This record gives sequence, structure tokens and C-alpha cells, in this order.
Amino acid sequence: MISVIIPVYNCEKWLEACVSSLINQSYKDFEILLVNDGSTDGSEAVCKSLAGEHCCIRYFSKENGGAASARNLGLDNAKGDYVAFVDADDTVKRNYLETLIKSATEYNADIVMCDYIKHTKDKSFSFSQPIRAGVYNKTEIEKELFPCLIMFDNLEFPPTISNCVCLFKRSLLESNNIRYPEVRLCEDSFFGSVALYNAECFVYLKEQGLYNYLYHPTSVSHSNTPEKAAARWKSFIKLNEAYKAYFINNNFDFTMQIKYNMLYFALNQLSYINGHKLSIAKHRKAVKGIINDKNTIQALKGLKYPKVSCKLKLFIFLIKHKMALLYCICHR
Repeated sequence: MISVIIPVYNCEKWLEACVSSLINQSYKDFEILLVNDGSTDGSEAVCKSLAGEHCCIRYFSKENGGAASARNLGLDNAKGDYVAFVDADDTVKRNYLETLIKSATEYNADIVMCDYIKHTKDKSFSFSQPIRAGVYNKTEIEKELFPCLIMFDNLEFPPTISNCVCLFKRSLLESNNIRYPEVRLCEDSFFGSVALYNAECFVYLKEQGLYNYLYHPTSVSHSNTPEKAAARWKSFIKLNEAYKAYFINNNFDFTMQIKYNMLYFALNQLSYINGHKLSIAKHRKAVKGIINDKNTIQALKGLKYPKVSCKLKLFIFLIKHKMALLYCICHR
């Protein structure tokens, strides 16, 4: 009934706990697809051991290409009527699958979404999306969710940003040829937006924190090194092009959301650069590279200022008017 896809990259410390939380689910009609994405630690051995112990686990191995490519391989081999994604360094509540599939079958939903609980070293807190709970038909999806399908007007990601809290009907993905763009950052955002755009029925189980997001500072999305800056920006540009290609010529006007999304990418990249403690000359050069990029310029052209703090509006103003030196000074 459900295929659970787990991309695995250097997660030997956490993988057994992750899989254990699935093996012990109250709902039993599922398979687990472990996709080893070219791990260099002991993850492969753990995957093979788990697959040998549990008949519901299938193991796949590929060269390193990122979580998006690993998930795509999983999708190509999934057999379930529904698909769930779990990250190898996270865990799920015992009723995670049971609760999601119950709503999916009751409402014939294309997507069911719950909430997650973020666990850091010192504390835990629940996270909910700023949309209403309940069932959405196609008309309600268009009316209530299309305005935030790609990006909220306060530069927050859309409701389906975390695919791990969603259960997707596989026929929705297959009939619309929905796959991840093979980038290394923010691939969830595009996948979720496209899936929700095509959905006929969506269910949000608000305040049901069924997924445990375990914050690891050394994980892929949180490891900051200067060498990764160019690759990050390339991924952002590729995603921006994907959004424009899919959503720009549409009955609903997604133009401003696409601009907000690209602005978010630019601000994110600039924040990444700010954290590298460069000399003022190198800092200015790196900042100029982002604010003079044609994609940043195009995003800021005709942009309606987002609903953000005055401080962030000032930074957007400096970027828009290409005041690289002043921007750098404000961040030092």
C-alpha cells in the first residue's frame, strides 16, 4: 500500500533508529526502499544488514548525486499505491503511516500532510503551517493554496516544503510525471509545489506532529564551506528556471511568487557568503556576483516588497540598487 523511500548518505549513526521507527509502525502494509547515495562511511553495510533482517526492505545503491536523485531512483522502483519520504537521520511516530493512510483512503486524497517536531540538542518544538486544517477539494486548493503554492509573501516556503510530512498518491506522481529536479538544495519545495498544483484533494492534519526532524549541524543542508558556494548558487538558478518553465504560463499568475522565490535564493546565498568572514574586498566581490546576476536583477524588477522586517527590506533595497559595499558594511 505504501512505499517509504529513504535516501541514505553517510548516516550510519542514525539509520538503524530511523528504520526501527518504521519497522515498529502500527500500520504494516508498506515497503521500505533504502537508496544508498554513494555513502563513504559504513552506511552501505548497515543498509545491507537491515535488508537482510527485514523482508519489507529493498536496497538500492548508486553513485553520489544528492537526495533528489536518490528519491527519484526510489520513485522509479516504488510499488505502493502511496509514497512517503523519510530522511535517514530522522524518525517517525509509531502511528505516522496509519494516520496518513487513514485520511488518504477516507477522502481519496492525492496528498495528506501532517506536522513535524523539530528536535535540537537542547529543546523540541512543533511546527505547523499557516493554513487551515482539514480537507481541500480542487476549488479550495486553487483559492486558498495557489496564492502560497511557491512562496508566501513573507518569504516563507510553501506548505508542502517538507515532503517528509506528506503522503503522496503514486498515480498523481506518475500521471503528471512528477520527479525531483536533480539539485542539492530545496528540491522538496519544487516537488511539493508541483504535486499540490496537480492534486484534486489535499488533507492537512494540522497539529499532528507525526514526524521527528532531528537537527544535526553537520548534515548536508547545514554544512557551510566556501567551496560549496558556486554549487549552491548553480542549484538555486536551476530551480528558478524550473519554476519559470512549469508555472509562468498558467491561468493563475505565479509571477510574484517566482520573484519572491528567487529573491529568497539570493538572500540565502548572500547570507551564506556573509558567514565566511572574508576580507572586505573579497566580500564585496562575492556580493556583487550575486546582485549583478541576471536572475537576481530579473527577480527584483517590478518586485512588490515582501512582508518582512524593515531591516530585511533595507537589505533588499541595497541589493536592488546594487550597493554592494554598503551591504557588506551593514553585515560586518
